[in-house]
Order: sequence, then structure tokens, then C-alpha cells
Amino acid sequence: MMRRTKSVIVLGMIACLLVFKSYFNNAVLFMTDQSSKESLRLKELTDTDNHVHPTPIVILTYMRSGSSLVGDILQQSKDVFYLFEPLRLPQFRLRKKQPYYSLDGNERLYSSFLDAGRDIIRNWTTCNLFGLPNITWSDGFLSKSKKAKLYNACKLFESNMLPENETIYSCVNMLKQVCLQANHVVLKVIRLPVDQLEPLMQEFPSMKIVHLIRDPRATVLSQMKFGVITVKSFVTNVIDFCSRIYRDLVTIDILSKKYPERVSTFFYEDLAKDPLKMSKQLYKFTGISYTPEVEKYVFNITMAGKSVNCGNLCTIKSNSSKAAEAWRSKLNMPKARIIDRSCRPVYQRLGFREIKSEEMLKDHEIPLRVERENLNDYRYA
Repeated sequence: MMRRTKSVIVLGMIACLLVFKSYFNNAVLFMTDQSSKESLRLKELTDTDNHVHPTPIVILTYMRSGSSLVGDILQQSKDVFYLFEPLRLPQFRLRKKQPYYSLDGNERLYSSFLDAGRDIIRNWTTCNLFGLPNITWSDGFLSKSKKAKLYNACKLFESNMLPENETIYSCVNMLKQVCLQANHVVLKVIRLPVDQLEPLMQEFPSMKIVHLIRDPRATVLSQMKFGVITVKSFVTNVIDFCSRIYRDLVTIDILSKKYPERVSTFFYEDLAKDPLKMSKQLYKFTGISYTPEVEKYVFNITMAGKSVNCGNLCTIKSNSSKAAEAWRSKLNMPKARIIDRSCRPVYQRLGFREIKSEEMLKDHEIPLRVERENLNDYRYA
């Protein structure tokens, strides 16, 4: 009896071991299969598409120079995928000498933000969103883009159904498809000098640059308000700022000869004073279709008295012409003279006039820029 009981127990243990082995093998196969499926899914998401990439357009300017208004006007076209300062958070990360991680599994450590900036612009213009730094997807500035803010809406919707990492992958892939469907990708950039775009101009034959200029006195005063230019370092900050504009102007001149009809200088004051005419010119230069809906939007936000709540960083006003001259009532003569002396080479190239008196500064009827027939005449530089 005892011998038979032992035999039953042994046979039972063997059976259990066989069942466990079968279960374990099946579990391993299932996990391997799931891992393979996930790897294949990520590969599909990060592979380069065969799509024709959108036409890249870079609005290159300086903080507080009216680029928010220009970008907002351009993104009213259904054909545009617009990004508001896509280099902001990556620049802060590089200051801490930290590497960039991206959803394609790569780690990138740059010695220069300029190199990183070009790569980020390249990834956006080709809709390679999985190659962007991961910190991109925590940037609140995505909400300033009509289409990029769809990412946040997607995360809010899918976070209740998927784990966080799967939600991010899914929503980035969704945004990638939105990007690929656009005819133009427009990037507002204030953190790179113009010369850093030349390699991209060679790489992308359709790329265009809108070099946006605002009266340096208005820009400096607004930057002071935001603490970018300080009272303590006012002279040094202004000299550096004016020097950067001048270097960009020289580069723009070179690029405009090398790449005709792909580079253009626009003045914020011109857009503010005649928004319908200048917005049409802007659309014509970029190759974006100017529709009645776009024209109506431009009219409403610049001339019809309808204000738009877009926060402190926005330059949109219901009376754009009046807003463009408001700084003249706030700037004092000592600071005006410092800016004028520092920016004299810029003025000579672009036609800005130095302010000679308090009366000239405060009288809004006196124009502070005259038309120049030849902006490329180096005798005046």
C-alpha cells in the first residue's frame, strides 16, 4: 500500500513538473513574441517615412521682435504645421551639460548648442519626431501651436487607457502623422544665428528663411521688461544684441545671393501698420496659400478691435499699428542714445534713424525708418 502511494506521489510530481515546464516555455514564447511585436512597432514608428517632407520655413528673429504675431498669422493656414520656439527647453538642458535622450533610443551629448539646434530643426522639418529630445514632450509651448497642442490632448485622452510610455509613443506617432500631412513646417527660432541655417539650406533645397526685424529700441525695451537685458549690464547687453543683428544681416545678404528667392527680410513695423498687405506678401514669399479665412483672421486681430488673449509672450494686439509705436512713450533719451550708438551699423544698413531729441522720440508722426533702395550697399555699413 505504501509503495503504491509513493508511486502515485512520484508520478504526480513528474506530471506537475511537465505541466510547469510546458507553462514556462509557453510563457517565455509569449513574452518573446510580445517583445518582438513591441520592437517591430517601435521600428515602424521610428523608421524614416517615404513621404515627401513638408517645405521647411524658419522665422528667424530675436526675443520680443513680433515673431509671435508672424507665426500666428502663418499657422492660420490649414497647410501649416507650426512650432513655437522648439529650441527653448533643449537649450536649457545643454546649459546643465546633460545629454539628450530621444524616443528612438539614442543618447546624444553635444558640446555646442548650435549643433544640437540644427539637429532639432532637421528633425522637426522632416517630421522625425522620435529623434527629438524627450524634454520636447514636456514643453508647455506646444500649446501655442494649433496642431502641436494635439499631442497634449492625445495624452490626456489615452493616459486613462495605456501606460505612460505607450501613451507617449502613441501620441508622438499621432503628431508625426499630422506633421507629415502638412505642406509646410514653420519654425519660430530666436536662439540661433542665421549662419547656422546655411547647412540646412543646402540640405533642404525648398527651405526658406524669414528674417524678422523690429526697431532695436523697441526690442531692447521689451527685453528689459522680461529681464533679458538688465540695468546693470545694459550697455554690454545692447552692444552684444546689436552685434548679433549686424552679423545676421551680413549673412542674410550672402545667403540671399546664394539662394535667390529663399531668403527675405521682413519688418515688424510694416506688418503692424499694414497687416493685410504685408501678410499677403508673407504668404506669397513662403508659398503658402492665402485664403479668405486667413485674411479675415488677420483683419480681426490687427484692425477690428478684437483682442486675443495669448499671454505675456504674445505681441498680438487688436490695434497693431498703435502697439508697434507704444514703446516710444516709455523709452527715455539716455537709453535711446546708448541703443542708437550701439546699433548704428544696423541702422545704416536698414534705414533706421537715430533719435535726436525728446520731441522726435515722443512724436509718433515722425517715422524712425526710411526706405533704402539698396540694403546691400556696404559703403553705409
